[in-house]
Amino acid sequence: MKRAKDMRPRLRANLLIEVPVPKDLMNVMSELDRDYLESMTRNKIFWVSGESLTMVFHLEDIGRLRNMFSKYERVIAFPSSAHLQEYGLKHSSGDSLYISVLDNAFVCTQFFPDGVTKVYIIPKDDVFYCLHIIQDHFALAPEPRIVRTPVIWEAICRAKHLNQFFDNHGQFHKESFNGTRGIYNYHFYLPCKVLASLRLIYYHGPRISLEEFEVEQGGNGDE
Repeated sequence: MKRAKDMRPRLRANLLIEVPVPKDLMNVMSELDRDYLESMTRNKIFWVSGESLTMVFHLEDIGRLRNMFSKYERVIAFPSSAHLQEYGLKHSSGDSLYISVLDNAFVCTQFFPDGVTKVYIIPKDDVFYCLHIIQDHFALAPEPRIVRTPVIWEAICRAKHLNQFFDNHGQFHKESFNGTRGIYNYHFYLPCKVLASLRLIYYHGPRISLEEFEVEQGGNGDE
């Protein structure tokens, strides 16, 4: 039987990223995880720098790598949004969103310029819990009246105990949350789009408020 031809586009060199892996983590990792790690790395030589090994991975592998490291309470920060958007892991202003309503959920259908369509079903309870988190934030910190989206990302992750996006010191890693598109879409982006369509919040690009505000020119994308 012939193998199906891999039609995925080949990754360009600038989508190979370096990740420093702490030596102490390698020491406590299970043999199975170490083998899995080495199977994902794209370089044969590891550059030793201080207390870490620098390994090179494809951007598409970073999600799997982060999930594996989370077992050891380690955080891997994702690359910049520019890299994510280039690879299609971040939404762009070229997509469009259609929202419809079921009895207990909102159906969010994204249409992309390349013809791809994605459908998400977000329970109403999750959408309005997101509203509750945003309202609580502004109740506790009424100034400023407009905040940048990473502030709300962190509030949502803390309220929903998405602990994989915090390191051992409790520091929130916004690029990691922003880069994990399934979780980001489900817990933040789509609920906020629904809430904005209901005019319960005002969400424009990298800013959110409970009050209407003037949109900055060129501010249509998240950070």
